Amino acid sequence: ILLIRYGHFTSSRIGHFVFDLAYYLRSRELHQQSRPTLDLFFIDAVLANTFSIELARRYVRIMPLCRYLYMANKLIPFGYNQVIPLAREINGSRDVEGIMAGSPSILKFSQEEESKGHAYLRDIGCIAGKYVCLIVRDENYLKSQYPEKDWGAWGYHNHRNSSVDDYRVATQELADRGYFVI
Repeated sequence: ILLIRYGHFTSSRIGHFVFDLAYYLRSRELHQQSRPTLDLFFIDAVLANTFSIELARRYVRIMPLCRYLYMANKLIPFGYNQVIPLAREINGSRDVEGIMAGSPSILKFSQEEESKGHAYLRDIGCIAGKYVCLIVRDENYLKSQYPEKDWGAWGYHNHRNSSVDDYRVATQELADRGYFVI
């Protein structure tokens, strides 16, 4: 008998979305189910990045209808057997078990996407191929996407925010060592 399971991804935050997808795939790879499953997903928020959805569809079935099946399933006794708990719900999108650490990337770009990425790097002057990408978070994305939120109550996230200017010394040192900093 095929077990049909339902899950969702939160796509309003690219970090949660991509990590949760990779974590699900790695977990599925490591913990084989005792019987065959058909796992169906829906997206539960505004898209922060449309490419991440395109990438996800290469690996999982994403169908808007699953939202209603997921909700209906929660009303059924023992329906939790058909719910796929995602990393954001069980561990805050962190690899506390170490199943991702030391593993090769499970999400892959196509050859065309790789070529496009290399062309972009050449176009912006990154010829040597040595580059560092900075991911600098500030509060502006969340404030623009969720203006109705009381951001004072969400102040505990402020320690994650910074200014790109705070990295000026490090980026200059990297550039002096021949790295291109994005």
